Amino acid sequence: LEASSAQFSVEKFRDNDEEIQFYTGLPSYDVFQKLLCYLKVNTMKQDDNTCNQKREVGRPAILSTENELFLVLVTLRLGLFQKDIGQRFNIHQSTVSRIFNKWINFLFMRLGDMPLWASREVVDHYMPEEFKLKCPKT
Repeated sequence: LEASSAQFSVEKFRDNDEEIQFYTGLPSYDVFQKLLCYLKVNTMKQDDNTCNQKREVGRPAILSTENELFLVLVTLRLGLFQKDIGQRFNIHQSTVSRIFNKWINFLFMRLGDMPLWASREVVDHYMPEEFKLKCPKT
């Protein structure tokens, strides 16, 4: 079912960084792959150096891990409805919902502790001099 029957998949845009950026917000397919690998470190079983997940339990996956992440990023980036996403990926709306919810929870667990802002010291160090004079506490 994967890439061959899906009309919309990350494989379709693998060689087109402009399209990858449009659909995911990431600058390139290479960055997409690095994000996928980062997310899988110590959390999912890896297959060689490809970061493809080996699924060992549960029902067979309709989409690859790579396309599940792509589905989530496309949904977040473009704000499409689950019905639209389902039609694009050739899957049922309930499957889109299940995949999206699973990944959002996983992303929160994996990325939730990441600092969103640089430390005060880093901000002060890189702040332009003019800004330091006019707004030193910013």
